[in-house]
Amino acid sequence: MYHIPITAARDEESTADAKTCMAQWFERERLEPHPEHRGTPYAVLLGLLGAEELRVQGYLP
Repeated sequence: MYHIPITAARDEESTADAKTCMAQWFERERLEPHPEHRGTPYAVLLGLLGAEELRVQGYLP
């Protein structure tokens, strides 16, 4: 299955930790490169979309 991006890579502020990082949105996911984890399996992570939505809706602090 191919994942086609719906946005270009761009800097965004994470609602999870208020840090700015590069992100690219796909239909059902957001990929975030983490240079601090370069050389490990965690160099690119999926965004925490579910937690962000629950925070927006007031279910999480």
